[in-house]
Amino acid sequence: MDIHADSKATRSVSSCWRLAAVAGALCILGIGSAGPARASGESDRDDDGGHAIHVLSSKPHLVSGGDVLIGVDAGEDARALRLDLNGQDVTATLQHGPRHGDLQVLIGGLKLGRNVLSLSAHGRPLDRVELVDYPITGPITSGPHITPFICQTQEFVLPDGSKLGPPLDADCTAPTVIQYLYLPAGGSSALPPAGR
Repeated sequence: MDIHADSKATRSVSSCWRLAAVAGALCILGIGSAGPARASGESDRDDDGGHAIHVLSSKPHLVSGGDVLIGVDAGEDARALRLDLNGQDVTATLQHGPRHGDLQVLIGGLKLGRNVLSLSAHGRPLDRVELVDYPITGPITSGPHITPFICQTQEFVLPDGSKLGPPLDADCTAPTVIQYLYLPAGGSSALPPAGR
């Protein structure tokens, strides 16, 4: 057995391990210095004293039906804020949220596709969020509707025994129906309230 060959192999393996350790450390340092990754739905804001837009009702790229609930971290200078949707001022619709310094608004009138919501104060941009709106009937993530599409709203039985009725359009849209049920003490099935 050649002692010199064994020694070279050991040094080669040792060098590989050292190289792997250095590469791993550089990767960790690189990831750490890049800062925290932005989750989907977070805004583009810089650290400007806390002003930020938050999409509350869905992910920003999955909005449907032409409206979206948003929250704004207003800070102490809420009166100076301006909120624009696609360049149109919607500031007047802002209302105070559940926490001090928070504002909320249900913004309607989104166009299908890309919409931009921006926040500014005294003409200085503070934050912006891109929203993508889809029809309420979809599709959003599943692709085109399958065909043939069988719509059975007229056969759907509601809790009170009535039926939902015929569809309102070719997308099988049905009217919104709200019915209340209760479960009596010791009962095994939910019932509509008496007199309904």
